[in-house]
Amino acid sequence: MKMKFSTVTVFVLLLAMGCLPDTSGIDPPKDRLIYPVGMAVVEVDPANASAGRFLVVANSNFDLNYNSGSIVAIDLNKLYSILDSLENDQAYYNARKDWFSKDSKDVYIPTKEVIDVNNTIRIGSFASDLALTQSKDRVIVPVRGDSAIVIVELNRGDPSRPVFYCGQDQDGQCDNGHKVKSNEDYSLPLEPYEVASLDYDNVTLGFATHLAGGEVSMFVIDQNGSVSPELIRVVDSVAPGATGIAVRQDPVDPGDSEIYITGRRDPFPRVVIMQVRTDTGNVDYIKNSYFDDVGRISISSEIYGGTDLRSIAVAENGVDAYVVSRSPEAVLQLDLDHRDVTDMVSMGFGSEPSVVELYTDDGNTEDPADDVVLAFVLCFLRDQLYVLETDIMMQPHVLTTGVGPHAVAFDKAHRKAFVANFRESTISIINIDAVNRQFKHATVKPNTSPDETPAAKIKIGKPRLPEGHS
Repeated sequence: MKMKFSTVTVFVLLLAMGCLPDTSGIDPPKDRLIYPVGMAVVEVDPANASAGRFLVVANSNFDLNYNSGSIVAIDLNKLYSILDSLENDQAYYNARKDWFSKDSKDVYIPTKEVIDVNNTIRIGSFASDLALTQSKDRVIVPVRGDSAIVIVELNRGDPSRPVFYCGQDQDGQCDNGHKVKSNEDYSLPLEPYEVASLDYDNVTLGFATHLAGGEVSMFVIDQNGSVSPELIRVVDSVAPGATGIAVRQDPVDPGDSEIYITGRRDPFPRVVIMQVRTDTGNVDYIKNSYFDDVGRISISSEIYGGTDLRSIAVAENGVDAYVVSRSPEAVLQLDLDHRDVTDMVSMGFGSEPSVVELYTDDGNTEDPADDVVLAFVLCFLRDQLYVLETDIMMQPHVLTTGVGPHAVAFDKAHRKAFVANFRESTISIINIDAVNRQFKHATVKPNTSPDETPAAKIKIGKPRLPEGHS
C-alpha cells in the first residue's frame, strides 16, 4: 500500500532536515500571485496620491514550483482605473469578455495588467506574513524556508532605485544587508511566522514569533534612517506554537511598550504579555533594552480548555484587543488595561477562524466617539470572511471569499478591503460602507447594460487550484 503525504507534511519534514528541493532553474514569474500570504497598502508619498499607491503582496511559493518566493506590487491607481473603465466604458467592457468566467458570475483581472514588474523582488520560499513598520516606510517579511526576515525599503526620493528596494541584484534577489539572520550573539530560531514593529526617535525595532519552538525574537530594522538589520534578543519558550503578535506603545512614555503573543499549541490558553523598556534617545541602550515575559491574560475559563489561539489585533484606542480561537471557534474581546476577557462571539462550528485584522472608520465625523471599529475575520477552511461590529459583538456579516483566505489589507482612502486567497492565488475586493454597516464584493455591471444583466464579482488573478482540490 502506498502512503500519501500532504504538501504541508512534506514541507515540515524537509524544513526540519534543512533540505528544501533544488528548483534553481525555474524563476518565479514577476507578474503572478503564487500562494499569497501577506499584504499591505503602501503610499509612496502620502501627500501626493499620483506618486503611487500599491498593494504589496508576499508570495509564498508553497508548492515549491519555483526556486523562490517573491514580493509583488499591485498598482492600485491602475486597478482603480480598470474598475472605472469596466463600469463606465461599454466598449472597454466588451473588449475584455475573456476576463469573465464561463458563467459570467466572476471577472478575473489578469495580474499582468496591475502588477508593476519593475518592483518585483525575489525572496526565499514559505513567506508567512507581511507587515509595515509604524512609519509605513519599511516592509517586513518573515521567510520560513530561509529562517530569515527580509526588510524592504520604500524609496521616496532616489530615482536610481525601484520604489521597493532591498539591495536586489539584476535577478531581483535581496542582499544580506536587508535580512535579519543569525549572528555571533544570537541564532534566529526556525520558522519565523508573524512580525510587528515599534518606532522610536532614531531606531525601529521588530519582533517575530517562531512557530516551531515558541520563541520570540527582537531585532533592529532601522537605525538613524538607514536599514541596518540586526538580531539583538531571543526569548525562549514564550508560547507553544507561537503564532500571533501585536504591539501597544505607551503614548506618554514610548519607551514602555507591550508585545502580545498567542500560541496555537498552548495547553493553558492565554495571551502572553512581553514588555520592552528602553531609553528611546540612546541607540546603544535600545540594543540592550529590557525584553521579557511579564504576565498573561488567561482565557482558559472562557474557551473551556481550547488550545488553538491564532491571530491577535490591538485597536487604535490601545485598550481593546481581539483574538481568534479555533477551540472553540470564536472571537474574544480583551481589555488590555485590566488584562481580562470582556466578551466573546461564537463563529459557528467548523468555521476555524485563523486571522483577525481591525478596520477603523471615522463615522464621517471628527469625534472619536463616532468611530466604527470592525473586526475582519478570515476562516481559511470555510472560504469565508466574517465582519464583526465590535461595538455590539453580535452575529457577524458573512461573505464568501476565494479558496483559502489567508490575509486581509485595507485601503481606507477608497474604503476597500483586499483578501488574499491562498489556495487559488487570487485577491478578492470588498467594498466597505462602515457607517451603514454594509460590506459587499466589488462587482461590475456597465451603466449601459440591460437591467437583467447580472453583476460579476471581481477578483485580481484567475484561480489556480492545487491538484486534487474540488
